[in-house]
Amino acid sequence: MPVKLNGATSGSITIDAPAVAGTNTLTLPAVTDTLVGLAATQTLTGKTLTSPTITGAVVSSMNSSLLTSGTAVASTSGTSIDFTSIPSWVKRITVMFSGVSLSGTSNLQIQIGSGSVTTSGYSSYAQIFNSATLTNTGTVTSGYIIWTSTAADSRTGAYSLVLLTGNTWVCTGNSSQSSTQSSQTSGSLALGGVLDRIRITTVNGTDIVAVSTGGTERMRVDASGNVGIGTTSLTGTSLKVSKNITGATTAYGILSDGAVQTDVTTQVNYYATNANAASGSITNLYHYIAAQGTIGATVSTQFGYRADPLTTAVTNYGFQAGNAAAVTAGKTAYGFHTNMNVATGGGTTYGFYANGDATNYFNGILQFNSGYGSVATAYGCRAWVNFNGTGTVAIRGSGNVTSITDNGTGDYTVNFTTAIVDANYSAVYTVSLSSGAGFGETTNSGLATTTARFRSNNTGGTLVDATIACASFFR
Repeated sequence: MPVKLNGATSGSITIDAPAVAGTNTLTLPAVTDTLVGLAATQTLTGKTLTSPTITGAVVSSMNSSLLTSGTAVASTSGTSIDFTSIPSWVKRITVMFSGVSLSGTSNLQIQIGSGSVTTSGYSSYAQIFNSATLTNTGTVTSGYIIWTSTAADSRTGAYSLVLLTGNTWVCTGNSSQSSTQSSQTSGSLALGGVLDRIRITTVNGTDIVAVSTGGTERMRVDASGNVGIGTTSLTGTSLKVSKNITGATTAYGILSDGAVQTDVTTQVNYYATNANAASGSITNLYHYIAAQGTIGATVSTQFGYRADPLTTAVTNYGFQAGNAAAVTAGKTAYGFHTNMNVATGGGTTYGFYANGDATNYFNGILQFNSGYGSVATAYGCRAWVNFNGTGTVAIRGSGNVTSITDNGTGDYTVNFTTAIVDANYSAVYTVSLSSGAGFGETTNSGLATTTARFRSNNTGGTLVDATIACASFFR
């Protein structure tokens, strides 16, 4: 069949197709426009198609521009979830649910809006089928209703909103609520303007949206923002975890084991509290409390708090109480406090128990009762020694003593490992002589911070080497 091209003002050109079938190319003599007819796939760039007819498969590269997938939202954030800033050109919206349940017996509903959410004027109908039997139906005017049976029902399904005409949107969809139940919804609403938002909420507006699996609610956030896992009772509790602990021989109620990244260089807090109180009066404020409920199992060992060996840092603390020296008058700060009393039921109790053989370090004043009738400051023995003062001096046992200097018959100097804070300490000497009774005495200038000099005498005041010499120093 010939093709006839008419000129812009006059004249025409007629092009006849070749008699022999094959690949044919028609090229227009414009600088930038080339019309090519080929069997191969071609790309059309910078051209506008007015009301085209597309047959065959849709071009795959068009999918991302025609269909937009929103970001999934966890349904654990109160009584409603909003999707806003929906483009004006949108003609179809699909709302999908996966394992969504409620805290009460209300029904879910989808609301739409233009500028604000529309809460009335809907024509909406829903019904539930149980094993192909219609069991419940309902209508509402506050949104597109998604009917449910019980609060524990977990909904999974999809609902389509389609622009019918003008700003009138129709909604159809269905979801499963158990292995035998399904819910179907249909409805319409004429908006006052272009749709720009969608809200997922409940009919009564107070039931919260929760997460369920296997028909059982697992997690919720109530209208006050309280979070519950494995529980529906959240009054007065910001976060409550009541899920049964199971699944392994060693299991955890809560475990934080995230790896610290290189951008964190100053301080890492795996667990921290920072108490604040606006006003009023509080009797007790606990940052951490370990208590026990009913324990039917036999528990070999129970720890209120345990610090496993911490060794990788330069300085490692199993427990540390910060400096509270700035505490004001009328207040008291305790680094460690225990109310443990002596056991009366036949067991054993310890207010403080240090079972290891590591050094126990106390820098401040030490006070205790230890059966003396009242709590008072304890003054420790700063050094002690037991030695043989005859012949070559030999230490039998000692504490904070490095050596004994033999100054002559019955004359000794005790050398301290760590100096005593000053020379105003008390020295106690006892001696045992082979010839009978004796006594020890400090020399006139015998007390120093690093040494103490004393003499061993018999009852007549003569210096005699002691077979057993003992010295103790208190400050």
